[in-house]
Amino acid sequence: RSSAEEQLQVGRANLIDEERRATETHKALLRTDTEATRVRMDLERTIEDLVSWQQRCETLNGLLQSERQENDTQRKAQRQATDDYLMLQTQLKDFKMWASSVPASSGLERLEAPPS
Repeated sequence: RSSAEEQLQVGRANLIDEERRATETHKALLRTDTEATRVRMDLERTIEDLVSWQQRCETLNGLLQSERQENDTQRKAQRQATDDYLMLQTQLKDFKMWASSVPASSGLERLEAPPS
């Protein structure tokens, strides 16, 4: 009988030990779950921040594209104005040379500045 009681006490001790380990494992799992929840929430906030930054970057990129196009348009207009000015300068010079070469007897009056 004492052998059966000893086995019963050993069984109870093993059961109590198993229950203690199960309780410790359960607590560790709860801590792990809590930590995982905290990490998930941090990741969600980080994703929200990244999405917000992405939207800001897209907005800024759009503004830069518009500004770049505007600058390109202004540069083209400036180049065209410069080209037009140089062409007119050349035409004026050519016209002055032609006008100075026209003889007075041709019937064409010489071009002069209007009286002030």
